[in-house]
Amino acid sequence: MTAEGIAVVYVGDEPGLVDAEALAPQLRQAREVTLIGDLWGVARPFKQQLRDTWTAATRARRAASKPPTDPKAPPSRCGRPRKDGEPCRTWAGSGTDTPGSGPCRAHGGSTARRDAEMRRQAELALTVAQYAGKARTTPLSPEETLQAAVALRDLVTLRPALRGR
Repeated sequence: MTAEGIAVVYVGDEPGLVDAEALAPQLRQAREVTLIGDLWGVARPFKQQLRDTWTAATRARRAASKPPTDPKAPPSRCGRPRKDGEPCRTWAGSGTDTPGSGPCRAHGGSTARRDAEMRRQAELALTVAQYAGKARTTPLSPEETLQAAVALRDLVTLRPALRGR
């Protein structure tokens, strides 16, 4: 290697003449590396070996500088039985407001949105039932008739997935 940081390496015409593992530390210091020899048969694989050696050394150096970390426990799974009888393998709480705990969305895990919609459905059903009970004994006023009709319309137009629950 010259004082300017230029290294010239004769790799030859036959593979295995020069050991890339042994030369890698010295060539790493060079600013420029020129390979002489069979460019396609020997120099190109030699160059790739140099890069692989340098990459492995860099990774090892970085790994040694990092503090050791404790391995994390694997996240829990839903575990509820599927249609085929096997336990569900999705992550616990997948698709819900509480990821990491409880069943997944497909097996009864709850979300705040669905809970709010179900509370709204219960309120609408109660309103319709109250007005229907009152209509059996006394006639409803126009305001009450309108409120009952709006509640019934909202109850009927709820998402189909919620109506059956």
